[in-house]
Amino acid sequence: MQARRALWDGNGGPAREVREMNGSVRYRWLLASVVGVALAFLLIAVPGSPVAALLARALTGSGRETVLTRSPGPAPQPRPDDRPELRAAVGAMISPRRTYLQYRRLFGLLAKRSGRRLRFVQRGTYAEVNDLLAGGKVDVAWVCTGALEDLRERNGASLLAVPVVGGKRSYRAYVIARSPGRIHSLDDLRGTRFAFTDPLSLTGRRVVVDWLASRGETVEGFFDDVFFTHAHDNSVRAVRRGLADAATVDSLVYDWLRRFDSEEVAGTSVIWVSPPLPIPPIVVSTRVDPALREQLAILLGALEADPQAQPLLRAIGVDRFVKPDPSLYWPG
Repeated sequence: MQARRALWDGNGGPAREVREMNGSVRYRWLLASVVGVALAFLLIAVPGSPVAALLARALTGSGRETVLTRSPGPAPQPRPDDRPELRAAVGAMISPRRTYLQYRRLFGLLAKRSGRRLRFVQRGTYAEVNDLLAGGKVDVAWVCTGALEDLRERNGASLLAVPVVGGKRSYRAYVIARSPGRIHSLDDLRGTRFAFTDPLSLTGRRVVVDWLASRGETVEGFFDDVFFTHAHDNSVRAVRRGLADAATVDSLVYDWLRRFDSEEVAGTSVIWVSPPLPIPPIVVSTRVDPALREQLAILLGALEADPQAQPLLRAIGVDRFVKPDPSLYWPG
């Protein structure tokens, strides 16, 4: 009882000792609370801590900790395309820009259907494309009919397919001149500046050389000047712009321009048309595996019924591809 009474003063209020003890207790409790809150904050804020992981699971309802604790890793890299290549080329029958836009998509579809990836090759002359074929550096190419003689002599390629254009498997050479003008026939070409397409071109050179030879004339003696444009649409452009008085061009190219890009032939007219000639074929290098050769021939024949191929064929004016008649291209 004496110990108990010592805690109280005579007025019945708390004794000084009690007040000091209570104040000390409150101070320690407050300090402990502050320290506890600080520690909890640090545990939550530190990435990878157990508390942060538990909080992440509580917030997301899953065990995924990456939401709060992990930064995203590097983006996945695309897998390399390990498919074999289909190496394709087109003779410079039209200028490189038109060749790339019109023919690359067709060969791209052919590559896709054969389970390959396309490598599309462009060269400036027919001879360069022939070199690629003979050397096995391209598998398939669309070449001018006039380039076949060189390929045959080198055993560089074999016929694969031929296009049908407007229901026909033939084409012609057109000699064109500025219109209106003084040139209305082949005889009017004497002393003019004349544009050829390529030294190996059938419609773009050889038909005119053969016509001159049948008259006992030569290119050098008949024309005042000649030059090569290396594409039929370039020859048309040369005549239209007055760089040449006349030119000999592929009827397929001229008719295509007249239909789809009439401004390109404005100011020109056809003054002579050759007899029908075997249409430019698609050939395959003799170094290509026979199984691939057979597959490509089948795929080309099937393009007619392929919905994805229809707009591509229309863009280049082709109805379909058919098997070639070797006797038309390899006489004798």
